Amino acid sequence: MAELLIKAVDFIHPDPAKDAFAWKRGDVVLAVDDGHTWGSKESLPPDQGGKFVIIKVPQPIQALEAMGIFDAPRDGPIADPLATETGRRTHKMDLDSLPAADRAELATQGRLTLAQGKFAAIIKQKPPRAVR
Repeated sequence: MAELLIKAVDFIHPDPAKDAFAWKRGDVVLAVDDGHTWGSKESLPPDQGGKFVIIKVPQPIQALEAMGIFDAPRDGPIADPLATETGRRTHKMDLDSLPAADRAELATQGRLTLAQGKFAAIIKQKPPRAVR
């Protein structure tokens, strides 16, 4: 299994050109192996001011990379996300499509474990954006 750190709220940049490529709700920020020790800011639930949620999924990280859902970490500088069509990631998690009970658990607990069917249902490919 893998654990995904998902952006729970939109980051809003005052420059509209940069805002189009900023981290947004549902963006996969990081994927780690099951059992990772998360920091206090990462695991703070949104109802308590947190900006992230942690979702445990049934696939290993390698399967997520192969599916194109998460980009593997790279050594050295990260390529300029503003120069790509989809910004930082090609996929997002559609948190709003989760059942109400799951959304409530994410808001209050900041964590959720998803079965394969629910996980597959919330993966959405991001539409292309204008390239600068």
